[in-house]
Amino acid sequence: AMQKAMAQMATTGAEHAALARLVGTWDVQATMWMAPGAPPAISKGSATFTAVLGGKWIRQEYTGEMMGKAYTGIGMSGYDTLAKQYVGTWHDDMSTLQSTLTGSSSDGGKIITYTSVMPHCPMTGGPLTHRYVMSMDTNDRMVFTMFQQPQGGAETKGMELVYTRAAKR
Repeated sequence: AMQKAMAQMATTGAEHAALARLVGTWDVQATMWMAPGAPPAISKGSATFTAVLGGKWIRQEYTGEMMGKAYTGIGMSGYDTLAKQYVGTWHDDMSTLQSTLTGSSSDGGKIITYTSVMPHCPMTGGPLTHRYVMSMDTNDRMVFTMFQQPQGGAETKGMELVYTRAAKR
């Protein structure tokens, strides 16, 4: 039984292939809303996605600007074949928080919806739930939208990242 489970964990499938479409270099337009109804802050960035660990994981390295300051982040995305869900982590230089995401797709990975909970949001004093929608419009365009919802509050759109595959340089 253990050998069978280990073999299942080591096998990549269609979900991994869907994530592998991200591999490459991307230009990013970031739009952030700091409060509902407030004008958005718009900045540019770039991201490089690389397949690692035999294609089981996709690593994103992001550089850009956030709130007028240089910003760097690193994410790992994959598919857990035992739990049958997309999984990911995110780390950046603006905090010591590790975001852990779990998600699903009903269309073969073209749209993946993730959720994550920040247990102690410094702005609200309580937990903050995030919903992320990653929509791969074409092989050369992806939109990543983040929604946030404080405990007992309404969900609001907080960020939208439009990734456009960079021309070969």
